[in-house]
Amino acid sequence: MGLAFAAVVLLNLVFAVLYVQQPDAVLNLRPYDVIGAMFFSLETLAIVG
Repeated sequence: MGLAFAAVVLLNLVFAVLYVQQPDAVLNLRPYDVIGAMFFSLETLAIVG
């Protein structure tokens, strides 16, 4: 269970970093807001998955 949680957090962190590197990838995301991008990634993967 802990390994699955760590994998999900790591996956969301990777996508968050990718979102932050692209300036207009997410509407209304402040520049260099990794936490906001991580929550966006979490919500996006929850909808898709």
